[in-house]
Amino acid sequence: MQLFRFCLLASVLASPSLALASKTSDYVYVGYQNARVSDNGFQDYFEGAYNNQGSKDLYGVFLGGNHALNNGWFVTADLEATTRSSTSVSDFSFGAGHSFSTSESLELYIHTGVNWVSAERRSSCRNDDFLGACDREVTNNKDTAMYGELGGVYYLNDRWSMHPSNSYSDVYSNGINKLNVGNVFRLSSWFSLEANYGYTYSKHLKQNNIQLGGRFSFD
Repeated sequence: MQLFRFCLLASVLASPSLALASKTSDYVYVGYQNARVSDNGFQDYFEGAYNNQGSKDLYGVFLGGNHALNNGWFVTADLEATTRSSTSVSDFSFGAGHSFSTSESLELYIHTGVNWVSAERRSSCRNDDFLGACDREVTNNKDTAMYGELGGVYYLNDRWSMHPSNSYSDVYSNGINKLNVGNVFRLSSWFSLEANYGYTYSKHLKQNNIQLGGRFSFD
């Protein structure tokens, strides 16, 4: 099933375009993220230790970067960290990959590496003494696994590029899938705005991610 989705994405991306892909450049990015987790979605992060009734919003940051090597090779890192009063989720990946030119303005890429995911649940403060220390029960579920991602960069014009991708990480019992569509709007030779949408899903999890931030280029 994973191979089918990767092949489908590649066929969608293989269309005419107008510019070069950003995996051949050096950049960092940072911004704000809102994650909305569906009803019963947290059980895939906590594997039965905690579950939610009703959808929940988490707020935080995303940041990362890309470093181009020779002959289309690159290394990349990405962190997403969101939280609410009772729950926090962080997702960090580091990997290496290769980009493939298909036209003047389109490159496909594939990369793989290691993914670290941590989910923390904090109970309400249990203390009858207003001035006393807060007594919380904390549940922390961490996992590490390999991931793979296939994506591309498609330039609609000299300033606007789209960045669709599909990834799978073998963390936890059911794994985690991500479908992302990024939009990068170049404002200068070194700075761009990012507006991204992502859909993260697993056996029970259905999570919508909205990201707004900036990208800083060093070429």
